Amino acid sequence: MQEKNITVRKSVFALIHMSLIFLSSSCEQIQLPGLPTREPPGLIDTQAAQTIAVEKTLNAPTPTQTTRPTRALRTPTITNTQISVPTDTPEPTILPTARYSDDFSTNTGWAVDDQDDYAYGYTSGGYFISVNIPKAPIWSIKSIEVSNAIVETQASQLEGSPDGYYGVICRMQREGFNYYVFVISSDGAYGIGKVINGALTFIDGGEDQDGIIHTGNQSNRIVGDCNESILTLSVNDTQLLQVTDDKFATGTVGLVAGLQRGTNHEVLFEYFLVKDR
Repeated sequence: MQEKNITVRKSVFALIHMSLIFLSSSCEQIQLPGLPTREPPGLIDTQAAQTIAVEKTLNAPTPTQTTRPTRALRTPTITNTQISVPTDTPEPTILPTARYSDDFSTNTGWAVDDQDDYAYGYTSGGYFISVNIPKAPIWSIKSIEVSNAIVETQASQLEGSPDGYYGVICRMQREGFNYYVFVISSDGAYGIGKVINGALTFIDGGEDQDGIIHTGNQSNRIVGDCNESILTLSVNDTQLLQVTDDKFATGTVGLVAGLQRGTNHEVLFEYFLVKDR
């Protein structure tokens, strides 16, 4: 029975892959006006070549933790599994009270898979997503239904192109092809976007000029706030962007990573939490 289920899942993924590639051939590139010439993450994008629909509940039977068999994950330059509260004398604190929180120190049912084009799973220091397909957001979600909520992670890019992006998702619709993203890239770009029928476009974005985003392999705290039609992206305790959009009112939450070009984009997520507004 287990082998039959695995075969069925692979067949579903193959159908998703084929259908999205077909759609991508007819999708025009989109560029938002008034933004830096150095493209913020994904501001020029077409229909994703592949979107992997992964949804596991807290009790999902995923008994083992895995890492990529082809290479060992590197430790990011800055690792911090705790949230630091900015004070005159900074002191680490435990994760705040939340509707859901996870530091990935034990297996709590997030998806685990390893394919040629993508991979995700538990590893030393957290949970990783690896992407090998340009213009293909790869995501992993929790079946926690939210409307107005704050979604947060601490994450770093381990390797790949500097314009590879990563962050959080809110209000993902049940079929997995419609949702909001709040992301940054390791070279200082940032954006808030929405995926409609699998096609990622950015509502707005920019490029950090003040050193708020830790570049390279350094770790960043990323917060996406979905409050009615107001969407806010904050990084390292600083608000970078706020937009208004009312396309999606409710949905699930999760993590996302993708890249515009190149290969081997790999991101380590150190924790994940959700707070109701």
